[in-house]
Amino acid sequence: MEERIPVVVLTGFLGSGKTTLLNRWLSERRDVALIINELGDIGIDQHLTGTGVSVSLLAGGCLCCVIQGSLSTTLRNLFMARKNGDIPAFTTVVIETTGAAEPFGVVAPLEQDPWLKKRFVCQSVLTVVDARAGADAIAEHPEVLEQIHSADALLLSKTEQAEPTAVQALQ
Repeated sequence: MEERIPVVVLTGFLGSGKTTLLNRWLSERRDVALIINELGDIGIDQHLTGTGVSVSLLAGGCLCCVIQGSLSTTLRNLFMARKNGDIPAFTTVVIETTGAAEPFGVVAPLEQDPWLKKRFVCQSVLTVVDARAGADAIAEHPEVLEQIHSADALLLSKTEQAEPTAVQALQ
């Protein structure tokens, strides 16, 4: 049996710094396939990631609910394109979710679809939390708490722009 391809889900509330983190990471790695999910019909994040990696855009809704079936299709297409040599080989898939995503719904197809389960494995869910807006976002938006609960690791962003006491309280 072939080794399964690891999938990293990068999530975080709107404006938390997911794309900034992603750009830094992708500047050091070229062996990834990137799936970017956008709420709107016209995505812009794929233009903000100035990399040479394979990018698939899933626009028009959130992966966790509205366009969940599209993720399965996109992963199948990426796998087959890689296998056929149509795109550069990749060792990891990164899924950048919308800021409103509920990560458990994004991971579900990887665990429930037998074809995907044989070929992909969720390696981790990374949640970016904005240190400036974190406490308010948690209080005002239930999605933030869902993203935090689903995380294997929390990454605090914008800590240099936040009050030290606010960062401590958030930690």
